[in-house]
Amino acid sequence: MKNLTVVIETTNRCNLNCNYCYASTESLEDMSIETLESALTNLLGFENSPGISFIWHGGEPLLRGFSFFERIVELQSSITTKREFLNGVQTNGTLLDEQWLNFFETNRFRVSSSLDGPRDITNLTRKYPDGTVAYDDIFRGVKMLQKRANLLNERRETEPNHGRVRDLFGGLIAVIGKHNVDHIPELYEFFKEFSVQMRYNPVVDCYKRDCKIVSVSPQQYGQALCTLFDLWSADNMPYPIEPLTGMTEGLSGKPIRECTFNDTCRNGLFFIAPNGSVYPCDKIIGKQEFLLGNISQDNFYDIVFSQRHASMGLRSKQTVEGCQECDYGAVCNAGCMVNSYFSKGDLFGKDFFCDAYKMVFDHIKDRLKIKCLLLGGVACLK
Repeated sequence: MKNLTVVIETTNRCNLNCNYCYASTESLEDMSIETLESALTNLLGFENSPGISFIWHGGEPLLRGFSFFERIVELQSSITTKREFLNGVQTNGTLLDEQWLNFFETNRFRVSSSLDGPRDITNLTRKYPDGTVAYDDIFRGVKMLQKRANLLNERRETEPNHGRVRDLFGGLIAVIGKHNVDHIPELYEFFKEFSVQMRYNPVVDCYKRDCKIVSVSPQQYGQALCTLFDLWSADNMPYPIEPLTGMTEGLSGKPIRECTFNDTCRNGLFFIAPNGSVYPCDKIIGKQEFLLGNISQDNFYDIVFSQRHASMGLRSKQTVEGCQECDYGAVCNAGCMVNSYFSKGDLFGKDFFCDAYKMVFDHIKDRLKIKCLLLGGVACLK
């Protein structure tokens, strides 16, 4: 079994109220220290994987405070394990300050955040519960993170013994919806200044009634990614942008790490809710038909190799209608099962964005063929 990625929802509380968020606010709950201890003991004792990447998530994880994160580090240090592990945290950035950055730097956490673009775009959707816009607070936190990460990179270059430091800035997520799908050139120029790994996630579905107001169609998302690819390619692809990096790698015959097209996500990715319940994806936390077990009550081995989890792993390009005949079936790997579930109520149906992927794959393939010819006919496509 390959390395695992385990996303742990430390709380489902959040200090923001973004109108497209898929997180349910029906019952607010923090993960207890007892559940945290059970999770780390259970996961670090799992011998079928050589390593684990922990992503500490929410809600807004920094609402748990320093004592919770200090306990994470203490427990990881005290548990005897042969597993290698890494820590990352996904925060909205509003609570980041020098004290938090000191903690994450010292304990080698990678910190990722999210923005939807410049101020006027981000403020359309990212707000506090009282309606106050949040861009300035988010941007301040992200710029602090960028500044600290740049200082660490400079130290790595000048101090030979400083090479163990992980990249502090893990990357940014931009949610693509009706509020910004027609502003891709503006978004690209805005995010260029950060020069970190980017991810453009489309709005599919969520628990909030106004989610449909900002969700995008496959045609809109596909066209947005085609525009983004042209801008990115013209700049010689200076930093990774998902899902474009994964799509380009797949067409070039390289292994795809991108979640949407990596069929191992159905056996190498797990999400743990604050109450210890384990699910295959954070977007379906709380849906009983996807509950795999509880990390405080069940052995993680039994969760991983449960019949319910195995049945989800049956989704593939061989089992989803139309994928066998598709030119990109071997690259796409049937796309995302959760996108299919939200649009059709069926894990084994087509990904809602299937037509978008085909559009983008065609576009990238055409552009790469032209680039290959300009480079003298180098065979750079699979």
